Amino acid sequence: YGWEGLALAGSLLLMFGVQLYYYIFVYGRIPGYRNNSRKVVLEQEPPVSVVVPLFSEDYTFVEERLPLILAQAYPHFEVVIVYVGHDMDFFEDLSQLRQSFPQITTTRIQLDPRYPISRKMALNVGIKSAHCEHLIFTSTDAIPQTDRWLSLMAKGFMRGEIVVGY
Repeated sequence: YGWEGLALAGSLLLMFGVQLYYYIFVYGRIPGYRNNSRKVVLEQEPPVSVVVPLFSEDYTFVEERLPLILAQAYPHFEVVIVYVGHDMDFFEDLSQLRQSFPQITTTRIQLDPRYPISRKMALNVGIKSAHCEHLIFTSTDAIPQTDRWLSLMAKGFMRGEIVVGY
């Protein structure tokens, strides 16, 4: 290949070295980042609203995952369920859950084929119907792993205004 091959191999080796440097020294610091470097804004955990958009008659969410959200070890929270659909019986069942669990708030968006409802609009309605200033968004297929999930998510609000979690 001659000198062209050596130049090509050298430039590829140089580009690989630059990428390796970024992966190890720049991106490698991200997993070790701790949120403790920011100063504390709030002294105690704030009240939060958990907003859940519900786009279908998902009885498995109501029977399995909603009790896990409601069983969180957190002093003051509410769960805002935004139901987007036609079934009034399902919405009535959701509304009757409020008698057993007073921290549930339900809202309904009538599904109209002329005007499609997106997740963004459902979240907007959930934000407007939430009573607490701090909001946590989740979906119907997410399962809290522990009963301290909400307190771990809300702990980020003590050190800032916006928290990104997964």
